[in-house]
Amino acid sequence: MQWFNPSANKPDNNSSEDIRFSFYVKGQFEVLNRLYIVAAPEFVNLTSFEARAGLRYIFPISNLIGIGVEPGYSFVQKQVSLNTNIHFAL
Repeated sequence: MQWFNPSANKPDNNSSEDIRFSFYVKGQFEVLNRLYIVAAPEFVNLTSFEARAGLRYIFPISNLIGIGVEPGYSFVQKQVSLNTNIHFAL
């Protein structure tokens, strides 16, 4: 679940319409060693659907832990994002 307010830094705007929350499920498919295609359909504000797609590459830190870097694109909102994650049991 994601919850954020894009206009939280604007002191003049106290509208609750700027609050956005979403529920999503993320799936991945390994293309090459440590390179994945990622897809995440999500349900936004209980009113609309969104689809995100991207790539994830995992940089190994040890035999068990890695850092994932995941650039992605949101098709409905037309936004680019960059996520990072920690992976266990590579």
